[in-house]
Amino acid sequence: MQTIERFALQPHHGSPQTDPADALLIVDGQVSALRIPGRLLRRQYQTALGYVLITELDYWVEEAVLVVLVSLDLQRVLAHRTLTRWYSSYYLEEVAWQDDRHFYLTIEGLEHYRFYFTLRLRHWPLVSPRLGMRCRRLDRKSGKWTFDPW
Repeated sequence: MQTIERFALQPHHGSPQTDPADALLIVDGQVSALRIPGRLLRRQYQTALGYVLITELDYWVEEAVLVVLVSLDLQRVLAHRTLTRWYSSYYLEEVAWQDDRHFYLTIEGLEHYRFYFTLRLRHWPLVSPRLGMRCRRLDRKSGKWTFDPW
C-alpha cells in the first residue's frame, strides 16, 4: 500500500439540489471518463489490486463515507462500499492499514466502532466480495473488539 496524491474529483458547479452522488475522476490533472461515487476525495492509496479512494458525500441532512476500489488501468470501478445511516453524519476520522490488503476506518463520533475492509483478488459476489467489509464494536466490559452486524 502506498499513499498517493494523483487523483481529484471534478467539482460540481450548480445548485445543491442538482448535486449528483458521483463525480468525474481527475487523473494527473486530466479529466477522465470514469465516474466515482462521492463528492469529496479524502484519501487515496495504490495497492497491488487497484486504487483505493475514500470519498465523502455531504448533503444537508446526512453525510456518508464511501470506499471505492478502482482498477489499476483506471477503466472501471471494481467495487464500492458506503457507510451511512439515514439522518446521520458520517465523517472520516482515521484510516489504518494493517497490510497491503487489510485496513480499517474510524468515523468521527463513533469511537467504539471500526469498519474493517479486505481487498480480494479472487471473489464471489455476495459470498466473498472483492471489497469485503465488517464492523467491529468495542465491548466496554471486556475491552475487546467483537464483530457487530451493524
